[in-house]
Amino acid sequence: FNVVRHDGSVVGYAEVGKLAALHRPPIQLRTGCCCNPGGCQALLGLSEADVLDAVRAGKQCGDERDVLGGRPTGVVRASLGKDSSWEDVDALLSFLHETFVLVPAERTSSADAADAEADPRPAAPCRVLELFVHPLKSCGGMRVRRWPLDPLSGRLLYDREWGLAGPSGTLLRSTAHPRLALLRPELDLAAGLLTVSAPGLATLTLSLPLEEKQVHSRVAPRAARSPSSSPEESLTLCGEECYGAAVGGPEAALWFERAVGVPCRLVRCSRARGPPLAGGGAASIGFANEAPLLLVSQESVETLSSALRREGERPVGARSFRPNIVVGAPRASPGGTRPEAPLLSAAASGAEDGWTALRVGGLRLRVAGPCARCSMVEVDPASGARHGSVLRTLATYRRSHARINFGVFCELERAAAERAGGTERMFVEEGDEVEPVARSPASPTTP
Repeated sequence: FNVVRHDGSVVGYAEVGKLAALHRPPIQLRTGCCCNPGGCQALLGLSEADVLDAVRAGKQCGDERDVLGGRPTGVVRASLGKDSSWEDVDALLSFLHETFVLVPAERTSSADAADAEADPRPAAPCRVLELFVHPLKSCGGMRVRRWPLDPLSGRLLYDREWGLAGPSGTLLRSTAHPRLALLRPELDLAAGLLTVSAPGLATLTLSLPLEEKQVHSRVAPRAARSPSSSPEESLTLCGEECYGAAVGGPEAALWFERAVGVPCRLVRCSRARGPPLAGGGAASIGFANEAPLLLVSQESVETLSSALRREGERPVGARSFRPNIVVGAPRASPGGTRPEAPLLSAAASGAEDGWTALRVGGLRLRVAGPCARCSMVEVDPASGARHGSVLRTLATYRRSHARINFGVFCELERAAAERAGGTERMFVEEGDEVEPVARSPASPTTP
């Protein structure tokens, strides 16, 4: 079968399968053409020309290109056997109804949102509440009060600059290696040092010639420092190819192996190779997935936490989403509460979805797009333990087709980067005023 929305558009099989896996209890569905392309073609009424068009569009067996030209390219199959029960059928029907059937009250939500946007009352202020640098990919974040931007890429300087690669060249992620969350990196730009702490181990100190590939390591201050550098190699990050070079030598590799529990080595991203930025040009964004900066609003985090509490689950903080910039209405006073004016604040829950450009302090940023979330958000940044309900709860109200979005990717506007000429030092600071300077209609959720 396939699922159709109230407006007649098709829900792709990949979206149905992913959401079924997030259901409680999880529902296992088979999706795609189920190893029967001929039967699939007949069921969907696809001509040979349709099949050839899909191949030319990049469709491959086992991929997630589930809708092309508004038509499904596969199906959803629910298998029932001798041990299945009526309760299993009820669970499937309940999942489909709760996830894809739009009730009348929800159909008016967009109009309500438009009324809220037209409210003439002045907006509450929005500022940078927290600022985070993540020197080591998938490891603990480092909160900073003020931090420079890389003038070429616009990322926070040395954010996601290093990572840990396994023997195959795949960068380790905390979803598979939760002990990464216990690693606490700290950068001292003035001293040129990166220190990393981990439970039960002496602190590792890396002396950083920050603009060079060569890195020296030491474990304890009196240990000898031995230079180590390697040629760049092809690495894999979230299934995509990237480039970096092993640094720190065998001493650092042994320290990280003991900290994480698996063989790995420290690698530094290539500064010569980088993906094209959405606003034009290209520069290394480190081992970041898509864009130089990731922004979330505290109000959106609090909305999620409220939804989790209603389900009897523990709330989460902004750190769970590994942002660089957390924005929101400032607290009235130390120990005070944030003013409750979500419809009046520029940082109202979900307001960032509609921003296309914003000013942060003296910088102007372009919004490159929403951040589609994966199971990384389930990892507790303090302990590495899995939460289990974050992605499922987000899927109930933050879903855009197969993507569950939370937060937005930003980049320095190209004109600002060109004015910097690659040398001007630019900073972001906690307390900087945040002002959306261009908006588009917020992306609606899609039941």
